[in-house]
Amino acid sequence: MKTHKLALAALIGSMTLSTAAIAADAAQEPEAQKYAASSDARQQTGIESKDKLEQALGVGKDKAHYSKALEEMGYKVTSINDSDETNLELEVVKDDTSYEVEVKFDAETKLSTSVDVSSNVWETEATEEAKGEN
Repeated sequence: MKTHKLALAALIGSMTLSTAAIAADAAQEPEAQKYAASSDARQQTGIESKDKLEQALGVGKDKAHYSKALEEMGYKVTSINDSDETNLELEVVKDDTSYEVEVKFDAETKLSTSVDVSSNVWETEATEEAKGEN
């Protein structure tokens, strides 16, 4: 009889433990989903911010327009990576976000024909300092 009681107690105990483990796993899934959703939202916000910045900078402008416009929008130009007759490439920082702004110009009119804003992968030391990473 004691053996039956012990076996029954062990069975009930293992069922309780299994239920607790399942509940713990279920509780972790929403956290992982929240993180993934948060990451997706940050990525989408970044894409929207780049698109808005491109639109705000516009095309059909001269070279001097871009540095001035970026500073007026609260960005700090931390590096000029390329600047010639047909190209302008800048690194800019605002808060902890860094972008690379690439502008193409028409050689004859000297006005911009395209603006591309992308996440800055290879940051200069000045950009890292402006973001507070050094």
